[in-house]
Amino acid sequence: MIDIQGTKSSGMTRMFAELLTMKELARRHIPKYWRVRRSAEVVEEELSDYEDLDIIDMMPYDLDITSVVKVKNPYLWSCYQLKKAEYRKRYGHVSEVTLYHATAEDNVQSIISENFDWRFSVRTKFGRGVSFSPDPKYANRHCNSNAGCARAMIVASVLVSNKCQGSYSTKIPTKGCDTTVGNKDKVYVKYSDNEFYPEYVIYYNDDSELY
Repeated sequence: MIDIQGTKSSGMTRMFAELLTMKELARRHIPKYWRVRRSAEVVEEELSDYEDLDIIDMMPYDLDITSVVKVKNPYLWSCYQLKKAEYRKRYGHVSEVTLYHATAEDNVQSIISENFDWRFSVRTKFGRGVSFSPDPKYANRHCNSNAGCARAMIVASVLVSNKCQGSYSTKIPTKGCDTTVGNKDKVYVKYSDNEFYPEYVIYYNDDSELY
């Protein structure tokens, strides 16, 4: 009985410490211009002047953009910052790359609340993880065919330290690497939680499949 209670007590203490760590990270890393009332809050800030963003310049001209929102999720942002610090220590360097992931509009809320989940990946040609592309046109073209016309382009900040070539059979990158790539670096695949942060969501319509 004592051992069980001790185990439970230790577990609760660890969970409480982790919670305090996340709150401290939130206070330390959240940009001051983010208007969020508490660390668990997720805010979608609709941008009225999104035409001036660089991410819009990359979007294919034939897609009908309906709105753009900036995602403010203190918890996910804190986890991302913690992972970035971990990679700097582990690999000695880390880059933040802006990459795109096209999906059905219905998937947005789960992504901005809980982040991407590799277990839902269906296209795994270059690795069994979450796939991104630096080219939104490529991302849209390889979007799940069940996504329909109402889509969302998730613009993510992604941590990349060391890359290697991926394949259908890749479950994790080779030792010393954290990212697999394919098709001349048009595809990046990530395998660990919190290696990415969904920074913007571009809502758009793609009617090309109707013709």
